[in-house]
Amino acid sequence: MNPEERWHNDVFGGYAAEKMWMSMDVIFEGCGEMCRQLEIALIRSLREVPGCNNVNPGGEGIQKGSRQHCYAYYVLAPCGDGISLERAYVQRMHHKKIKG
Repeated sequence: MNPEERWHNDVFGGYAAEKMWMSMDVIFEGCGEMCRQLEIALIRSLREVPGCNNVNPGGEGIQKGSRQHCYAYYVLAPCGDGISLERAYVQRMHHKKIKG
């Protein structure tokens, strides 16, 4: 329900704390049920794509029928360069600091 908190939350392991994700892009904002359905459909359609890390079918974080304000998003990790995600993350962050 809060992408910024989901990215930076150190208490339950936000994406930034995992040190493997490069970015988060919000693709939809609306009521909870619509976000839940979108998440389920996206995971179902992308599950077989190499690099998709979703294990659960999606929609578990929001109650069915919810009208609460929510966001649907995806997160990206580097791939295809032959190095671990954590190492790629460190290199990316180092590059960002140099560029300023």
